[in-house]
Amino acid sequence: MTSKSANGWVSDAASWSSGYDTTPTVASDAYPEYKSSGGVGVPGTFTFTSKVKDVVSFTYSFNGGPEATVAAGADGTASVDWTPDSDGGTDLMVSATTGSGIQLAPYDYFFTVN
Repeated sequence: MTSKSANGWVSDAASWSSGYDTTPTVASDAYPEYKSSGGVGVPGTFTFTSKVKDVVSFTYSFNGGPEATVAAGADGTASVDWTPDSDGGTDLMVSATTGSGIQLAPYDYFFTVN
């Protein structure tokens, strides 16, 4: 896009864009993001919250394992319980799916199990 002033001067070309973050929010008291906590056999609850309306479910996976899907409540949230069977760095990948079947961008939640 360019602009032209009354005296004929033309601006340099410029562009404009915007984006919208559709990744879900992930939270856990037992296993906070980027922290070392909990331990093998210590259960934790993970809460997923959508930033987008009309989300009906969340799909998640721990450490690249099998995916599981949990239904979202009317408030756009869901919770899952998970108990680690080994220590070390852990990746929790979560994405939301809308009522029209669109799977939104995933969020990678990382934490370390003591």
